[in-house]
Amino acid sequence: MKCFGLYEDGDFPTVSAGAEDVIGPLMNALMKFRDDVKKNANTGGKELFRLSDELRDDILPYLGIRLEDKGKEPSIWKYEDKEKLIREREAKIAEKEAKEEEKRLKKELDLKKKSTPGKDWFRTFESHKYSKFDEETGLPTHIFNDKKSEKEPEDEKPLSEAIRNKLKKEQNSQQKKYEKWLKEQEAAKAAAATEETKEEAKE
Repeated sequence: MKCFGLYEDGDFPTVSAGAEDVIGPLMNALMKFRDDVKKNANTGGKELFRLSDELRDDILPYLGIRLEDKGKEPSIWKYEDKEKLIREREAKIAEKEAKEEEKRLKKELDLKKKSTPGKDWFRTFESHKYSKFDEETGLPTHIFNDKKSEKEPEDEKPLSEAIRNKLKKEQNSQQKKYEKWLKEQEAAKAAAATEETKEEAKE
């Protein structure tokens, strides 16, 4: 209780009925925290840190208490508007979820890029830029003509040989990445099959 600033050195204060109503929720939170720490004492520091953060972030705000870590310095606490603390907590959760979703989408995009053959690369990722593709090779043959002129009034124009050669090199580079990804998948499947065989042998 002294740790939370509820009383100073000296005799423990007499708890009136009104004070018990105030202190009760905090004591319930602290007792649960203590029980969780005891249950997880053998799991290592990582779980204990998680419980400590849970107390700070998910429990105390609902009691109107802001607890702030100060690095190597002792943590500090103060009373604050409960609704404000809850709004801050919800905003942090929303921000965390947004970052996790961004990370998931990035991972998904990276996988899609790795698993796309060179032949399908331009039609998959640059179809907004090129208007026509060679059916056999998948290379772009025409580009959208965004800057029409009297000399080039059409909606599209053919690519020069120099540009097509450049795109061919890009396509070859993508094909190598794709083939590397395929080998990694095959190696992973082989490793999983070997591990499964070992487990069956143990049984």
